[in-house]
Amino acid sequence: MDAYAFLAPHWPGFAWVIIAMLIVQVLKGAVFTKLRAHKKQKTQWFWWWGYKVLPLQPMVLGALIGLLWTDPEGATPAWPRVASCIYFACFGGLSVWAFEVIKGLLKRRGIDLTIPGEEGRQ
Repeated sequence: MDAYAFLAPHWPGFAWVIIAMLIVQVLKGAVFTKLRAHKKQKTQWFWWWGYKVLPLQPMVLGALIGLLWTDPEGATPAWPRVASCIYFACFGGLSVWAFEVIKGLLKRRGIDLTIPGEEGRQ
């Protein structure tokens, strides 16, 4: 069995990995920043919790996608809704790990991966 035939049915999961990577990095750099999380303000608790649970957000969003998109691979018999939630949540967790691996590999080659909005907000 070649790699394409094995990986092709899982395209919804891999697409979610890429999308979740981008969403979380934009949220980390522009919305839930360390500066906002520690700045004394009326809604500081919201920003603090948003900043602290950033690694969990792709998994939670993935579970919500699984609620809406049952049976993403078109299996026969169809998957139950819980299986779709777990499928997308696991791929959401993989997105956090995948970004760190890509960032580390690029750094090893001398390329610094900087997300817009990340500079000066740490």
